[in-house]
Amino acid sequence: MKNVEEQIQELREMSREQLIERFEEVWGKPPRVRSREYLWKRTAYKLQENAYGGLSRRAQAELERLIANLDLPWNENTRRVTGKLKGPHRPGDPQPGTVLERHFKGECIRVTVLEDGYEWNGQRYRSLTAVALAVTGSKWNGRMFFGLTERAR
Repeated sequence: MKNVEEQIQELREMSREQLIERFEEVWGKPPRVRSREYLWKRTAYKLQENAYGGLSRRAQAELERLIANLDLPWNENTRRVTGKLKGPHRPGDPQPGTVLERHFKGECIRVTVLEDGYEWNGQRYRSLTAVALAVTGSKWNGRMFFGLTERAR
């Protein structure tokens, strides 16, 4: 049997149609929303809840009390799931664990590729472009700065 982390990783790689099927398996009903991000988040939540248990009765009671005191307009137009599900790596993207090197103004810049970004000088960045900006102080295409792509002629 696969552990929860492996199951969630599989969810990340599923198509929207596959996520709908998996959602129906774990929730026992069809989803209201068919957005890939929503399906992934809700299915991952339910898998974790099934494996590790849900909220305690005390926590549920406190949550219900807090919800009852909320004064928000709860209609279909105001509800939404936020956040983005990062897709699979683009072809040619470096794999997590790769170290990119670039010499710039006499300094060797070493950037480690992480699962969800990049690390340089102990600082995490969301993109290579952000790293290039931090290094140079000016805007660069991060892939071009680190030699992963060449300028079109």
